[in-house]
Amino acid sequence: MTAQEHRHIALRVTHIACDADTRSEIVVPLFRDGALVGVFDLDSPRPGRFDEIDRAGLESVAEIFLAAL
Repeated sequence: MTAQEHRHIALRVTHIACDADTRSEIVVPLFRDGALVGVFDLDSPRPGRFDEIDRAGLESVAEIFLAAL
């Protein structure tokens, strides 16, 4: 599972924001048995909000979540 971090959402033409104030986003896909079963998707109004610590932490939460399924 690999997180995707988008540091400057306003610069991405293809991004569909859940909130018009979103300026950065981190997304972790949730795969089980090779199938996508969901995503963790965090948004922030602050550009560059998420870093490697956030990515690692969110990926750890995703692993715990998937183990509980």
